[in-house]
Amino acid sequence: RLRPLSDALLQYREQVEKMNVDRATSFESLSKTTSRLMELQDRSISETERLNRILGREKDRGSWGENQLENIFRLSGMEPYIDYMTQLTVSQDAKNVRPDAVVRLPGRGNFAIDSKAPLADYDTYLAAETPEQQAEAAKVFAATVKRHIQQLTSKSYYDYIKPSPDFVACFIPSDNVLSTALSGDQDLWNFAVRSKVLLCGPSSLMGMLWSVAYGWRQSQLQENAQEIMDLSETLHQRISVAYGHFHELSRSLGTTVKSYNKLVDSMESRLLVTIRTMETKGVKSKADIKEVDALVELPHDPNPDKWPVAPALPLTTLEAEIVELPRETE
Repeated sequence: RLRPLSDALLQYREQVEKMNVDRATSFESLSKTTSRLMELQDRSISETERLNRILGREKDRGSWGENQLENIFRLSGMEPYIDYMTQLTVSQDAKNVRPDAVVRLPGRGNFAIDSKAPLADYDTYLAAETPEQQAEAAKVFAATVKRHIQQLTSKSYYDYIKPSPDFVACFIPSDNVLSTALSGDQDLWNFAVRSKVLLCGPSSLMGMLWSVAYGWRQSQLQENAQEIMDLSETLHQRISVAYGHFHELSRSLGTTVKSYNKLVDSMESRLLVTIRTMETKGVKSKADIKEVDALVELPHDPNPDKWPVAPALPLTTLEAEIVELPRETE
């Protein structure tokens, strides 16, 4: 009679133990989730504080822009002090200029980059709550960027860093920030171009640096091709000199053979005749006089006309493009 009650108590105990295990597991999972949320919250607070410092202090804004510029140089595969230089001071007429970076161009050219992070007014744009407030803040921000453009124009980096194209790149370390400035003033880009300033964000600057790197690779290939051409000309000249020596040696050998044959003819026609006559008179030693043959073969003189002709080299891609095609006759 007590068996059903005992079974019920056993099941109840198992359920309680299972609930305790599930509760412990859930609590552990909740603790991990809470810790993760707290970690993310701390990181968010740190990033917010960092952004506030950047937006609030001009020194931090400048450092942020310079760090972004250095990151882009590294991602583009450029080497410092080889492909570009940072914080280079150039003096002329008792005046010093110091762009944030100078990029070396193929063909002994250079162009300057100045990093600008005008984020103080951009903070106002981010804080705007209505489209009207955003539009007004964008105009104010665009005016700030325009003042930076005017400052860069007055520095005239291209007059100090020569040879250099007549422009300076103004790097704004955020594509969104640059887009906001351009939206605030539709003529801002044209104004910058007229002022010999090229506005660029991370994406456009990366494309520009990739183009420069490609130009350097092509320049290196051209230098290698020219070096090979110079070596080929030197080799051709040295081979010509060597064949000249062969020609002189051939003439010398030919002269020697002719002199030898003359000596043989002289011995046979004069000396040996006298010896044979002496032998008929009984004058003879134990030694036999051997006959000497004249040399028939002469050394071959190098003949350039018999040299094999090298096959024509295929046209390069560039040469193939500029070959004029025959015109169709009407």
